[in-house]
Amino acid sequence: MAVHTDSLGSWPVARQLRRMRAWYAAGVLLWAASSLGTAWSSPGSRPMWTSVLLLVVFTSLLGLSSWWLRSLKSAESAARDGRSVPHGAAAARHARV
Repeated sequence: MAVHTDSLGSWPVARQLRRMRAWYAAGVLLWAASSLGTAWSSPGSRPMWTSVLLLVVFTSLLGLSSWWLRSLKSAESAARDGRSVPHGAAAARHARV
């Protein structure tokens, strides 16, 4: 099954990553506010460290999803510009040259 590289927006993976990135960004904001609130009210407590841990998790997920979307976009633009490795009959033509 061939992957169509017409546009990045038509890829189901890219659409899902964009949706999840929005959720992760909301999670980062929520856990940052929660971490600040618990650090203000009871610094060094277990709820504060739990909030900080969840903040790190959501920040990591946000960073990974952004990085993956960027790599999908660069792969899509490389395929559109013809810089990708040729497949099929085109590969055989290039191999003979």
